[in-house]
Amino acid sequence: MVSTEAFPSLMRPAPPACLFENSNRLVSLWDMLHFKAHDFVGAFSTLGQAMASLRLGQMPSKRDVLSAQLNLDMLRGYCEALELEYSCMVIERYGAKPPLNADDICNALFDIQSRIRDELSLRLYVQVSSHLAKHYEPKSPPFGDLVFNQFGAAAEDVIEAGNCLALERSTASVFHLMRVMESGLKTLASELGIPYAPSWESYLRQIAAVLESDWKSKPADVRAKQPFYRDVAGDLQLVKMAWRNPTMHIVKNYSQDEAVRIYGCVKQFMVRLAEAGLHDAYSMA
Repeated sequence: MVSTEAFPSLMRPAPPACLFENSNRLVSLWDMLHFKAHDFVGAFSTLGQAMASLRLGQMPSKRDVLSAQLNLDMLRGYCEALELEYSCMVIERYGAKPPLNADDICNALFDIQSRIRDELSLRLYVQVSSHLAKHYEPKSPPFGDLVFNQFGAAAEDVIEAGNCLALERSTASVFHLMRVMESGLKTLASELGIPYAPSWESYLRQIAAVLESDWKSKPADVRAKQPFYRDVAGDLQLVKMAWRNPTMHIVKNYSQDEAVRIYGCVKQFMVRLAEAGLHDAYSMA
């Protein structure tokens, strides 16, 4: 069995991710709204209200000053979580030497708000469609435990194919799926006594030669698998012509619908190999 250490994404918490834990991962829209509306935007708005009062010539009460200070501290924590380094610096600067009069306080708050806006404007947040979100950094092996355990060499490409599919990078997803198929191709070749070949064509040619040889002398359990081997070899030949070569030789780009369909086909193929007992050299099956 392949350890999850060989499949890092399975060791991470399942999405949605918390902004505090890792600001670089995709998060759900709910988490973004919760983070902003309940805390970040609330603190941000409180400072705006204080600025409005100051511009009207109203000095804040001690209670308002304390509230503003608490909100500044809260904002600093969120800015640290979002890695808004310059915003943190501005907040720290004014916190170390608080302004003494209304104009200076107003200018300080305006400076803080402006810096936060500037840094947030440089960030991009990606929305993943709900029907594709399941493919991004899944909490369990997307092709199933059997494939994961028996095809450790393909594990990372399976995950990356799903990530690309979720982000609607269709051709990139197919590229990774063809690498998964290559893992199946090499495993089939090894099963038939072909240890190495320099290309898909060479592998398939040698596989065909083995399958066309005299099987009468082989053990009964091996002869019984010949129809399965022929079917799988035929599938690989079709994949080579239809998807693998056009992808690797920059002949074709794929639409999202095509990538979704190919993803499903590759999954079925790998499950079929795993259920037949095939496994690569990285597994302990």
